[in-house]
Amino acid sequence: MLILCIFYLSIFICSNESRSILEKNDTALEYLNSCECVPDYQCYNGTFNTLGIGTMTLRNKDAKPVPEIRCSEPSYICCRPNIADRVETKFNVSLSTSKTVENVSDSSNIRQELKLEKTCGKPNPIIGVRIFSDPNDISTVIDGELPWMASIYRKNQLKGTYYFKCAGSLINDRVVLTAGHCVHGATKKPADFKILANGKKELPNIGDDPKQEKNVEKIVIHPEYYAGAAHNDIALIFLEESFKENRNLNSLCIAQNNSNYDSSKCLAAGWGTGNHFGTEGEKILRKVQVTLMDKQKCQQQLQKSRLGQNFELHNSFICAGGEEGKDTCKGDGGGPLMCPNEEETYIQVGIVSWGVDCAKKNIPGVYTDVKKFNEWILSNLNEV
Repeated sequence: MLILCIFYLSIFICSNESRSILEKNDTALEYLNSCECVPDYQCYNGTFNTLGIGTMTLRNKDAKPVPEIRCSEPSYICCRPNIADRVETKFNVSLSTSKTVENVSDSSNIRQELKLEKTCGKPNPIIGVRIFSDPNDISTVIDGELPWMASIYRKNQLKGTYYFKCAGSLINDRVVLTAGHCVHGATKKPADFKILANGKKELPNIGDDPKQEKNVEKIVIHPEYYAGAAHNDIALIFLEESFKENRNLNSLCIAQNNSNYDSSKCLAAGWGTGNHFGTEGEKILRKVQVTLMDKQKCQQQLQKSRLGQNFELHNSFICAGGEEGKDTCKGDGGGPLMCPNEEETYIQVGIVSWGVDCAKKNIPGVYTDVKKFNEWILSNLNEV
C-alpha cells in the first residue's frame, strides 16, 4: 500500500489512505517526528513540560502556543524533548532529624534591629505546644499559638473594599515574608495592600482591629521570580510602621544554613479554604503537621502525578507532606512552613507555594526553600 505523507510547518500529515494505520499505532508518527505521544498537559509549546506549567495552581497565561502534532488519541500530543532548555537536576541535600538547638545568634543576623523583645519563634508563653495532625479534628490554633502569622489584604479597585489575598509571616516588627505569587505584578502598587497581625486564630476583616492594621510602604519580589512555574517564589513586604509587642504577637526565626531542627515535626499554617483544614469558606487559622521530604524523592513522587515523568523540581523548592489528608491548599499561599528545635523554638524553613490538588496520598506539597534566600533577605533588610 502506498503511503503518501508530507511535512508542513513541522506537522506530520498523512493522506486518508494511511490515517487508519496511524490511528491504530502512533509509532510511525513518533519516529518520523522525533516525538512521543503524551497527555496534552505534559506538553508545553511543543516540548516536554519539565516545569509543570499549566498543571499547577500558578500558570503562565502569556505564552504563545506552537503548532501541535496530535496523536490518534484526542487528548494526546506528540511532544519533543526540550533539549535546548533542559538542565540536569541535581540534589545534594541532607535533612536533619536531630534535635540540636539552633544557634540563635544566626537568626538575630536575619532579624536585624528587631524591636519585639521576645525570642523569635516562641508562642505565647502561657500556651503549651500542641500539635494538630488529624484533618477531621475540628479544633484550631489557639490565640497566640502562632503569633507571627500575618494576613495580607488587597484592595478591590471596583468595590473599594479589601479582600484576603494570602498569608505571611512576621520576620521582624515591620517586615512580612510571603510568596512572590501573592504580590506578583503589584510592586508598584503598595498602597493597594494592608497587613494585619494580631495573633488571633480568626481571620479578621479590615476595620475590625485598626491598631493592628499596617499600610505597606514597599514590596520586593525576588528578581528571578518566574510566575509560569513559581520558581524563586518569595517576596518581602515592608510596612510603613512597626507592629507593637503584645502577648499574642512575635516574629518567626528564619532558617540558616547551619540551623538544626526536627524535620519530622514541621507545621504549615494558613487561613485556606481547602477541605483538608475544615469547612469550605472557614476563616479560622489552622495548622497541619508534615514531614520534610528528600528532594529527589519529591521529584519522583510528583512525576507520578499529572505533572508527568519529565517534570523537574526546581532547586528553589523543598517538599513536605505526601500523607493523605494532611496538606496545605487553596488560600494558604505565602504562609510559613516551620520546624521546631529542641527548645520548641520554631524556625521557618519554607513558604507555601504550590501543589497538585490537595492532601492526596504520595503527593507532597511544594514550598519555597527559605535557606536558599538568606543572603537576599538579609541584603534587603540592610537597606531599611
